Amino acid sequence: MRVNSSTQVAGLNVDQLDGRTASEFVTSNNTYTLGSGQEELGTLLRDSTRVINKRCDGGDELLSGGPASAEPGSKVLNSYPSDAITWTTRIKPAAGDNWTVVVLCADTFQAP
Repeated sequence: MRVNSSTQVAGLNVDQLDGRTASEFVTSNNTYTLGSGQEELGTLLRDSTRVINKRCDGGDELLSGGPASAEPGSKVLNSYPSDAITWTTRIKPAAGDNWTVVVLCADTFQAP
């Protein structure tokens, strides 16, 4: 869908949703990142790969996630949200690679 006009049409105003503006849903004030700067080996699995899970605070919303600080010789095998607040990444690490998983979370919206 492409819009080429800024004209507002009655009954078609998406500037608000349920009486709230977009800035009231997710703002920079209620998003946060976890995991950066906390490199670790991860949990060793039987197949010699390593896994790290990073979680948002309970009740908050997971927006995105992924591996960070992995060495160029490491291979990312899986990277996915494993539940509503957890991001899981599994790698085949290069020797001695310390890496992390970074998650972007949003504080749960509380109605006024």
